Amino acid sequence: MAKTNAGGFVRLIQNIRRGMTMEELDQLLADAQQAVNDTGKMATLSFSLKIKPVKGMSGQFQLEDSTKAKLPEHDRGMTVMFEDKDCNLVLNDPRQQEIELRSVPVTSQTTDLVQVPEETNQSQLKEVH
Repeated sequence: MAKTNAGGFVRLIQNIRRGMTMEELDQLLADAQQAVNDTGKMATLSFSLKIKPVKGMSGQFQLEDSTKAKLPEHDRGMTVMFEDKDCNLVLNDPRQQEIELRSVPVTSQTTDLVQVPEETNQSQLKEVH
């Protein structure tokens, strides 16, 4: 097994592309956390590192990194539409009659509330057949 260097991986990521990879990973992590909180669904972050030796140069390597995020999305809603006589899709059903709505004026007149007793006298009620 190869010799390890404690903390070497963290230092390596901090140095790749002069810290830009670390900044990308920090932003991806923040975006993933926000998306998970917003949607209640899982996010996936991936970091890949390719290490290639430089030909003819012992102990020298080329590093190529990539980051990827699969962030959850909100469920998309549906829209119900109807076909009109010209085959256009419209929001209102053309077969249904339209009702003319108008505003009701608001008055400043107040009405007193009346307290109704909770128990009703059963003898006053009539049975209907």
